[in-house]
Amino acid sequence: MKRILCIIPARGGSKGIPGKNLKKIDGKTLIEYAWASTHHSVNDLTVVLSSDDDAILKHAEDIGLETVRRPLELATDEAPVVAAVRHCLDVMEQRKEVTFDLIVLLQPTSPIRTRKDLDKVIALLDKGDVEGVISVVPSNEVHPARMYRLEDNKLLPLIEKQEGARRQEIAPVYYRNGCYYAVRRTAFLEQNTLMPEKKYAYIMPSALLCNIDEPVDLIIAEALIKAWKNNTI
Repeated sequence: MKRILCIIPARGGSKGIPGKNLKKIDGKTLIEYAWASTHHSVNDLTVVLSSDDDAILKHAEDIGLETVRRPLELATDEAPVVAAVRHCLDVMEQRKEVTFDLIVLLQPTSPIRTRKDLDKVIALLDKGDVEGVISVVPSNEVHPARMYRLEDNKLLPLIEKQEGARRQEIAPVYYRNGCYYAVRRTAFLEQNTLMPEKKYAYIMPSALLCNIDEPVDLIIAEALIKAWKNNTI
């Protein structure tokens, strides 16, 4: 069975929502939602939280989640997440004395996902020569064919030939929802990215798109998560 490292990245320096990763939505922190989505997987998972923040590390340890302290230089706004993932991978491989096969990033700011989603993402990595899997949602209403750029306040279509096309005539496009970035360890190390060249999509419902970056997102997330838990959406 493949050894899989699931990393929950949760640095402390959020500017849009201070203390974001410890905010509670319908009774649980974003970290708890990320961790809960790994419970009872059919796969051999090692789940760890990477953070530079004392309060976040303590919270994770209090709920039984293994942690890795992230160096401060890897926790700035400018620091690439790839560097933090590489650090966490190195620490965990030394700690566990194993070589992992797959890496899965579980961003706390995309809390609506399940263990079944995770297992399906991992299963996709068994197909052919796929190197990675990224979760996406259909972008139905916000489509590049309906977008413009501005030059001296003049509207210039991004896709000129499709500006007047009907919805049925436009090829579907997809938007990364942040729930899953899964990659083979070899591809991650060789290409230094969570988005390798040969990647598959894991398509999730657009109605459950939930990304928490600004204060208003917490209000939206509260309603969405309650509806999701009650199977009303």
